[in-house]
Amino acid sequence: MRNGKNKKGVDLKENRKCQRRNKYLFAFCQYPSGRRMLDVQGNPVEIEENIVWDAGGGGVMIEREKFISTREKILMEIYFPTDEVNNTIISVFAEGEVSWVKKIQKNNCFKGSNKYRVGIKFNDIIEEDKKNIIKYVKKKII
Repeated sequence: MRNGKNKKGVDLKENRKCQRRNKYLFAFCQYPSGRRMLDVQGNPVEIEENIVWDAGGGGVMIEREKFISTREKILMEIYFPTDEVNNTIISVFAEGEVSWVKKIQKNNCFKGSNKYRVGIKFNDIIEEDKKNIIKYVKKKII
């Protein structure tokens, strides 16, 4: 639990500086890897499609099958609608760093094969892209 009290009754503080929206979005993420592709400097990278659960101007939470260590750098292209009536979408680019990783406990309610939830803090994002994410988040919160 992020706000309120934990199981022991201790007050928890929200550390986020930006509002978040918990809804599925889609992203391509580029991870450091020992296989698949090389980046422009010739370093091995892995491109993966991920579901973004928790988007905000400061970062996102994704799900993935493979473990990744904290402090790993990730390049992302995140897609989201700007006009749902006209089915318009945009993509934003960001570089982030893994700030936390949590193994998912499978249960009957959870479907799919993802095994980890990963919190990614944006380190480098164009200000206009950050504003677009914030605008999207604010527009959808009731």
